Amino acid sequence: MGYVDEDGVLDLTDRKTFIIMSGDVNSHLQEAENLLANHRGRLKSRLFGIPNEAFGEAVKAAVHPAT
Repeated sequence: MGYVDEDGVLDLTDRKTFIIMSGDVNSHLQEAENLLANHRGRLKSRLFGIPNEAFGEAVKAAVHPAT
């Protein structure tokens, strides 16, 4: 969940769900985001689920690298 600002930049502010069900595995997105938050080459990152035929959902990450 988020919005596009006046410069056309997407800002993600919240998520619709906090757990992704991929096959028989529950992925807690906040735990993975906490690991990414400590990476020094990252400015922002968000994880989210996308549809997957085999597993129901798959986890994907959007990362904005630090410059």
